Amino acid sequence: MFPVGASIDIERFLAGEYSYKHIFSFADEHAKGDDIIQLPSCRAVVSVVRDSDGDIRDHYRAIAEYLKKENLIPCSDVYSLSIVNVIDPHEERKYLKYIFVTVK
Repeated sequence: MFPVGASIDIERFLAGEYSYKHIFSFADEHAKGDDIIQLPSCRAVVSVVRDSDGDIRDHYRAIAEYLKKENLIPCSDVYSLSIVNVIDPHEERKYLKYIFVTVK
């Protein structure tokens, strides 16, 4: 149920493997305790991707390259949150993905 997201293990992400580790939803009214994690840093690399922006793997690779280029050390898994885009009425941009990873 939207908004829904997934996490990708950071080691696998950096190796170019983008399989999901966990799937989550912010709409889960039963989330508590062990279901809730605190991110280890308030600094993050973030990318916003529209449905019409092409293959998501290209965006994942661009994030990994940016981390390396800027010598940023990731300190969390990579999170991808899918939401309905209520701001842009164009059909080809109906969904957005917010992809982020916290860094040192």
